Amino acid sequence: HQYPRYGVGTAGVEDMVKKKTDEWGTPPLVVVDYASLLDTTSRDRRDIEIGQIHAELSAIAVRNSVPIWTPFQTNRIALYQKGGEIGMEHAGGSYEALQHVDVVLTLDQDKEDQRKNRMRVNMERSRESGGAYCTVAYDWGKSEVEEIQV
Repeated sequence: HQYPRYGVGTAGVEDMVKKKTDEWGTPPLVVVDYASLLDTTSRDRRDIEIGQIHAELSAIAVRNSVPIWTPFQTNRIALYQKGGEIGMEHAGGSYEALQHVDVVLTLDQDKEDQRKNRMRVNMERSRESGGAYCTVAYDWGKSEVEEIQV
């Protein structure tokens, strides 16, 4: 389903999950493309609202036994400060969202990566446990992605 910005809140997402589960069975994954565009009843600071949205999505995932994935933008400066590894500490305005997630997956590329059709992938489970990092090459014309040694 598509909705305009702020056209649906987390209650609407949960209703949709329940309806689709009744129709098709439990979905393998629910994608909320940009949770920060969901409507909230709160009128707190925006970073707090984003944290509340992600807390509610996490609760929906648990109540309905379904994984939920949503993207958000990190601070771009992290790419240049840390040599390409973007971690949880670079979440910027979305930092509150990270308090409610199980895994953070980041994709990033600089100009050289773009020219070589590659990107870096970093996965972190929590701030304490560190993460995994690899570089992948892609060919969107063939819909192929493969890990490469850099």
